[in-house]
Amino acid sequence: MLAHASWRTLCARSALGLGGLLVSGCEPSVSARAVWLGPVGEGGSGSQTIHVFDQGQVRDLVVHVGETEPILSLRLDRRGRGLLVRSGEQRAAWIDLHDDRRLPILLPPPNLVGVANVAFAEDGSALIWTDFDPATLVGSLSVLPVGPGLLLESSPTDGVRPLVRAVAPRWWLSASAAPVALIAEAEGGRVGLWRWPSDPNDAMVLRELATATRSGLPSDVPPSGPRKCGFPSDCVVQVGLDPAGELAMFADDSGVDWQRFDVRAPDQAGLLNFPSELDELIASTEAGLGLIHVLDRDHSLWLSSGLLHWWDHRTDELRSLPVLGDGPFHVVGIDRGRGVLFISMSGPVLRGDSEGLRPVSLVTTPCLPAGDPVVSADGGWVAWTCFSEAISELSATQGVVVRVSALGLDRYAGVPMTPLAIDDQGHLLLFSGESIANDSLDGVDAQDVPRNLFVLSREGVLTRVDELEPAPVAVFVDSSEFGAFIQAVSF
Repeated sequence: MLAHASWRTLCARSALGLGGLLVSGCEPSVSARAVWLGPVGEGGSGSQTIHVFDQGQVRDLVVHVGETEPILSLRLDRRGRGLLVRSGEQRAAWIDLHDDRRLPILLPPPNLVGVANVAFAEDGSALIWTDFDPATLVGSLSVLPVGPGLLLESSPTDGVRPLVRAVAPRWWLSASAAPVALIAEAEGGRVGLWRWPSDPNDAMVLRELATATRSGLPSDVPPSGPRKCGFPSDCVVQVGLDPAGELAMFADDSGVDWQRFDVRAPDQAGLLNFPSELDELIASTEAGLGLIHVLDRDHSLWLSSGLLHWWDHRTDELRSLPVLGDGPFHVVGIDRGRGVLFISMSGPVLRGDSEGLRPVSLVTTPCLPAGDPVVSADGGWVAWTCFSEAISELSATQGVVVRVSALGLDRYAGVPMTPLAIDDQGHLLLFSGESIANDSLDGVDAQDVPRNLFVLSREGVLTRVDELEPAPVAVFVDSSEFGAFIQAVSF
């Protein structure tokens, strides 16, 4: 059971900033939410406290737990609205961080390895999990809509009940701006688009929008979301779904034959008709062609041999830019999936959206990455932490924060920092530690524990906003993933 403490406003205290600058006073906050977990007993005997930073204020959610059932994992959805809390083998709760609703849920036991079997839909409107036996090809897909005002069934023992479809999904992929998922069944080559309720006036059923039977579907599709790749060619995917959940593109396992599946014309599902320039790349064994992102039903982004290609499906217009910089590279959706950033950790950032393909910044910087970048919701700002020293200096108490926008690239040297979120104004939320070489659950040292929570303003002023006492506890984001001390997203 959860109980609320009062909100408290965070006001800056004097702090030693990056580059040795002493700053003080209340600075602009960050349009972001962050969550972290306190130790067992912090909220009283047999309880834990979830701390929620929300645009300059913090509140505490006290969770009463048994001695053998502490919180096992926390997962904040990519929109920053919902928080999934798991304690014990199957007990869980979804917490709405906007209107304070709580939904008790009975989930399948967590996987210890492999892909997480419980995930948020990309638009944050549902929790989705699967139950599948590959030996018998028997299974089901469960969708729990979490939108406000929905009349969900519940029971005292199982909590809120999901909507269940008795289908054995080979894989599924959700849309980034609609309550829709693309589901490929385990046998028969059947693929379908399904919608769940998101409005109180919607019928509480999983509704089939369109289905088709196609041969050569990919055998496996990784979960959607930001992806990291050592080389540009590793960034491509075999399946893409447009943000509105209306158009899907998928390749066979060879990555050569591409098919189109359109909810507006399901009877016309078939091979994708590329413009001649892309057709030549597909035929080339040296260049090849892979999908990066479906921007909307009329535009998509592709990659071949170090070149990004923006394609207008209606006019067959093609625009291309070279991928610059060094790896690792990151592909991150922005603007609810209607755009994408292709980021090099040495500085260059390219943007693709319905307007075309263009550089955000082409400035490079020497950088040994220490973690993944954070991106503002509209894609105008990117930040990450790195070292400019040699590998032997990874444990040194010196780090560099890199922030990139259309205004250029800024480097801030100082104490090691881990970026959490950056908003559309360029304000950055981050925390300090003695070392930024390892802030994951495995191999946690006392020196890796977050020490203070900071805001780095757009103007470059660093302000400490919270002392993070008691220190956050490292928890799993999910049983199949690394742990984290703090999770955050910007709006």
